Amino acid sequence: KPAPSPADFLIKRVAEKGGRLMLGSDCHFKEKLLFAFDTLPALLKACGIKSVLTFEKGCLNETTL
Repeated sequence: KPAPSPADFLIKRVAEKGGRLMLGSDCHFKEKLLFAFDTLPALLKACGIKSVLTFEKGCLNETTL
C-alpha cells in the first residue's frame, strides 16, 4: 500500500527532536499531486507533530494541527 514519505518512524523522530515539517508534493504525475494530503494531519498528530509549514502565494505559513 502506498504511503506518504517520510515514513512515520522518521516523522516521530523529527517530533522527538523538536523539528518542523513543511508539507509539499514531489510527485511526477499530476493525478498524484495531492496524494495522502487528506490523511496527513491525523498521521502527523499521531506521530507527535503539533504544526506544519506550508508555502502559499509567496508566504510561509504555520498551521497548528
